[in-house]
Order: sequence, then C-alpha cells, then structure tokens
Amino acid sequence: MLNASENPAGQSATGVCGVLAEVVGRWPERTAVSDGAQSLSYAELDRRSQALARRLRAAGVGRGSLVAVCTDRGVDLIVALVAALRTGAGYVPLDPGYPSERLRMTVADAGCVAVAAPGRLAETFAGVAGAFVDLDGAAAPDDGTTAPDDGTEGADGGWTPVSALDTAYVIYTSGSTGRPKGVAVSHDNLLRLFSTSKDLFGFDESDVWTMFHSAAFDFSVWEIYGALLHGGRVHVVPYATTRDPDAMWRLIGEQQVTMLSQTPTAFAHLARAAARAGYGPTGLRHIVFGGEALQPAQLADWAAHYGTDAPFLVNMYGITETTVHVTHHRLTRADLSDPRPHGTPIGTPLPDLTVHLLDEQLRPVADDAIAEMYVSGPGVTKGYLNRPDLTANRFLPDPHGSGGRLYRTGDLAHRTPDGRLHHHGRSDHQIKLRGFRIEPGEIERTLLAHPGIHAAAVTLDRSDPTHPQLAAYTVLASGVPATSVTLKALHGHLAQHLPPHMVPATITPLTALPTTPNGKLDPAQLPPAVRTWDDAEPADEPRDDIEEGIADTFAQVLSRRRVGIHDDFFDVGGDSLLAIRLMARVRRDFGVRLQVRVLLEGPTVAQLAQAVTAELMAAMDPDRLDALLAAQETEPDGSAAQAPTHERTT
Repeated sequence: MLNASENPAGQSATGVCGVLAEVVGRWPERTAVSDGAQSLSYAELDRRSQALARRLRAAGVGRGSLVAVCTDRGVDLIVALVAALRTGAGYVPLDPGYPSERLRMTVADAGCVAVAAPGRLAETFAGVAGAFVDLDGAAAPDDGTTAPDDGTEGADGGWTPVSALDTAYVIYTSGSTGRPKGVAVSHDNLLRLFSTSKDLFGFDESDVWTMFHSAAFDFSVWEIYGALLHGGRVHVVPYATTRDPDAMWRLIGEQQVTMLSQTPTAFAHLARAAARAGYGPTGLRHIVFGGEALQPAQLADWAAHYGTDAPFLVNMYGITETTVHVTHHRLTRADLSDPRPHGTPIGTPLPDLTVHLLDEQLRPVADDAIAEMYVSGPGVTKGYLNRPDLTANRFLPDPHGSGGRLYRTGDLAHRTPDGRLHHHGRSDHQIKLRGFRIEPGEIERTLLAHPGIHAAAVTLDRSDPTHPQLAAYTVLASGVPATSVTLKALHGHLAQHLPPHMVPATITPLTALPTTPNGKLDPAQLPPAVRTWDDAEPADEPRDDIEEGIADTFAQVLSRRRVGIHDDFFDVGGDSLLAIRLMARVRRDFGVRLQVRVLLEGPTVAQLAQAVTAELMAAMDPDRLDALLAAQETEPDGSAAQAPTHERTT
C-alpha cells in the first residue's frame, strides 16, 4: 500500500502510522496479528494500540522521545510497538530473556523516558527510566480507565504526526569497545524499504508473514511491517515453536504462511523437518534468507522436491545501519550446484541503494576484485544514538555522489561483470552467528572482568560446519588455581552480563594466548576448542538407566566428558539449536514423542528423564496418563503450576 509516504518530495507527514491508518481504514475487519492463542483485526489493533498510546502519553512519551518495549512474543508485543509509534516516539525493542544488567544499561544509554513491560519486570527497570507502563492486559479493549485524550494525540484518530526523519525505532547491536550501540532508524528509512522491494516480492493483503525472530533483531522489522503496511497478517511464532522445527513446519501449513524469513542455520533444521513430514503442499511464496552467510548447496535437498521457485528462495544481504536489507538475489538451480569457491551470492542492490566496492583510499576497484562494501542511498540510517564519534567513523561523506553519505560495512565482496555481488566475509573480527552481529571484544572484556582471568580471546569454532559456535580461550590470572575457576562459574559470569547468543559454547584454558611476532593475537594458532574444566567439577551421578542414557546424550551433544543430572543444559554450553539435536536423539533412543519445549521448560538431565519416564509409562498404561497430567498441572503444595516467564534467546 504505502500511499501515505509516496509523494513527490519523498516526505511523509505521518510516517509509518500514516500508512497503518490507511490500512485500518481500508481493511478494518481483516486479521492483522495472531499468535496461536488470540488474534486481532486491524480495527481491534487500532483501538487497543490507541488505548495503550494514551497511557504512554500520560507517562511522558511523545514525539521525539524513546520508549523501551520489553515483553514476550505475542499479540501484546505488536500492540505495544504500534502504540509507541502512534505517540510520535521511537521504540527500543528489548528481549526479556536478556540479563537484567543488559536491559537496564540499554534503557539508560538510549535515554528512554518510559519502559513498557509486564509487571514482573518492574523491579528490573526501577530507576533507569522516568516511568514504567505495565503491559499486563495491554491487549484488552479500552475500558475507559486509561488516561483521557489531552489534545496531544493529533487530529487523525490518535496518530501523532511525525516527519520522515523522526526516529521510528532503535536497534542495539554488539559493540567492539564492550558497550552496545543503538542504531536509530527513521520513518523514511523504514517506509522506503518496502516501497522499493514491493515489486520484487508482490506484497499484498493476502500474505501471511511469520514473526519468527526476536524483536531485538532487525529481521523482525521486515516480518512485522511487511505484513502490517500491506494489510496482511503477521503471526507471532511462540518461542518454543521457533526452536522446534517439526512444530514450526506444522505451523507454516496450519497458518497458511506465504512469507517466511529464516537464517540459513534455522532453515537447515526446518528443511529436515519438512522431509520427515514427507514435504507435502505448501502455500509459501517466498523464503527469505539473511542474518548470516548462506551456502546455496545446503538447499539441494529442499530444491530437489520444491525447486527454487515454488516457493522462491531469496538470499538478502543486510545491515541494521542500512535498514534491514541491502541486496536481493533469487536463487537458481545453478547457484545450488555451482562448486566454485567464489563467495556467497547476494545479488544486486535494492533499486534505491548503491553498493560501492572501494579500496582503502575510497577508490572504486575493478570487477572481480575483492574489496570492502560501502552502501549509499535512502536506506542509510541516521547513525548511532548518542555516539557522534562512532557515527563519524562509519558514516562517511560520499565522494562519488551528490552530498549523500556512505556506510562502511566492514564486509568484503566482489562484483561480477554482470553486476552481481558475492560476499566474502569480514574485513575485521566481527562475527555473524544465527542472525546476530557479535563483537568478540565485548565478550573478551566481560571475561577479563572476572577476577580469575588474565587474558581472553573469542573466535568462531567451525569444527562442526552444521553448527558453528562461539569459542573462548582464557588464561588464568597469576596464582589462581585452575580448580577455582570452573567452566560453570565462567558461564554463569558471562550469562549475568551478556545476552545468551553472546555466551561462548566452549571455554578453553591456555597457559598463554598465541601471538604473532608483533605481539598481536594469532587466531590461526589457537588449538581446537575443548571443555576441560568440567572434569574438575563434581557431577551428580545418574540414579537409573534413563538418567544415565540421557546424561550420555547430553555429554555427546555438548562435547563434554560428563554431565551432572542437575546441570542446566543451557548453563553448561547448550543453545537452542543444540537443543533440537538433543531432543531428536532422545526421541530416537527412547521412542518417545517429546517436543523441544519440554527441554526448554525442564533443562536438566533429571527433569528430562522424568518427562521421558512419564511418556513411557503413559504409553504402557492409558489410565496412568490422566494421573500424570493432573500431577503436572499442580505444584507439590497444590497450587497451579506457573509457566516459565523467560525465553531462551540463543
């Protein structure tokens, strides 16, 4: 649709909200958002976001300010994001699964005037923002108890007018200095992403998109607004389903999904789930890959059944600083079978962007020469929030344009004579893993903050090409015995300060870090990543055959020699993709049909063994099943069992 932003000056009086208001007026009864438990029409989304916007305004939120939104995936999340926009403010999406310290630091750094979050998080944000707006029940209709309209809502149904350059959202990414940095994205940046890509994809009101990714990852921006700005439906995928490929494949069919966004790693698991289900018909029109390097050959099995155009397979290279996506490449069978090692095909820039390949003096290089990528055009964002020095370092005057700016990406590529780009990795140490940009320096500084660590290095372990992982190497401080610094303790230290996706899977102790003759770290000389400190940790031994079998499976998947029955899978090196592998083995070895969410809810050997035992007993005695289910619904004191309140975000 996007009519509200399409005028000769390229400006928008009401930004994203102007388009949303038009969509509401045109399709009020169409479903806008669903999450499996509830759904809202566009009219309902309009009413409920307006009610919340009034509460936000009463808390001091308005045009030019920032409001943090921190809540679990679901309808309420979308209500909160839209409500923030309609006040004229920009929003800062936060993942509630991140450590409290990280959440507080982000809110303080952004200068948010308010935090919108469930009541359980009120204490987390105490003292770091001017106000706390409780989102519990945010999706309920306005019952008249919200703050009345004080005249600041604007004349158009409570949508505050904004300019094209006003901030729509701020996404935080890892920082090389140890301090995360916020990328401020304007309404114009966001709207032109869809106006320039609409003809490439044919977006319309019939599309069903999945919000598969965390709101703190900018792939979600593409998923949310790709639906809402065109009158389509966005289905917010429950976290447990995103980590259960079989459940995700079923959801795609049940929800009649047409637009799917995936990192290559996540899709590899989904494709195997599709094969296990016998493939079958699908309503998918496009599968968009992004967030990390794609190896087209990995898609061969999928393409053998579905081909490459039903659905279309599209690889898109992008960066938060240039508004989600930069290039577009529709994969062909030739891409899948091409054995030449010439980088990942990322295609051509979106129509309103230009990718320059420049040398160190910012001079263009010849075709087929590998050089750093610089991006220019209206997708280039305003820069880093409250970081003028860093902005000046990465956002440069364009010496080849007419007064515009170049964003220096740090990514390397070459361009073929027909104009297509191929990606060749990074020019620095930044790591892209499962869609997240990670600065090793931030993790290294966190390790050095531990009193027992003298030196640290972090790299990407590719020993298992199907599951690359972060690997840390540490040197103990002088006089510190190895037995006093355990793997579990270091993981706990990291987890207190860093998001789960930044906690290394392995921590290998060394006597010294290998260096080059000039004294710098020599990554090529780092040994294979291992876990040795866990051998010194006492392990609670298995108490029966099932616990022993599951403990062995834990150890195999985690590449550890042993695991205690009370060790948390995620605290001793597991992540959500390894959880998929673990549960596949448990289902195979024990003949049970447990889903990944069982491990997310009970992540120890003992808890998983209990679930396996219950499943086996239920299969033998149907009457026992009723008793087991009843027991699981209550706590030992007879109170109702509570669902976990935090998500695993790796």
